[in-house]
Amino acid sequence: MRLTSRRLVDFVQTTWKKRKRIPGLTTEGKHQKVALIQPLWKLSAVKWMIMEQNNLDILDKPYLSKEVELRYIKDHNILQKKHRELKEARDASRWLKHVYFTDQLEHLNVTKKWE
Repeated sequence: MRLTSRRLVDFVQTTWKKRKRIPGLTTEGKHQKVALIQPLWKLSAVKWMIMEQNNLDILDKPYLSKEVELRYIKDHNILQKKHRELKEARDASRWLKHVYFTDQLEHLNVTKKWE
């Protein structure tokens, strides 16, 4: 970036001089202020890189044998079936029970006479 006199003035005004307000985003555009890198950003970037490296290490070395994988699939299917049954029971309990009109008018059925 070549600093011309105008850019240098803008850089000084946005960085060191106390200006009341700079319109728009100060870290983007033609007259931008350089954003300082925070130590927390560095820490999060390092954590992210370590996590990515761990993921790559795990993906490079698969550790399940065929027998373990088949047993896992069978156990997973059993758990999935139990989960489906629980979900169906929960959904069934949410529905309202059937109400019949005859049950609503049963209290009127004291005598069988009309009058």
